[in-house]
Amino acid sequence: MQDGKFVDKAVVTVETANGEVQTTLSDGVEFPIEYVEKTSNRKGGFKEWTVGETMAEAGIVQDNADPHLCLTGKSRVKFLNETTRKAVKKLGLT
Repeated sequence: MQDGKFVDKAVVTVETANGEVQTTLSDGVEFPIEYVEKTSNRKGGFKEWTVGETMAEAGIVQDNADPHLCLTGKSRVKFLNETTRKAVKKLGLT
């Protein structure tokens, strides 16, 4: 939770052949609190369900594995690729 909001962020760690490590966070995607709470309260909670699944069942997103696309217009893969590029750049590999 960040400032009373649920924000999904990816953590990307890149390690070079010589052992240099760079960990970078992706931009955040705010998930509607209502669906985070519904997921938490489901039988099995977060161990068995994702917020994406709960939102897909409610018709809020089309793809439970990529709610980012419906919520922001940018796919989860794009968030991950951008974050990986940032980490690589910080290591001076670009």
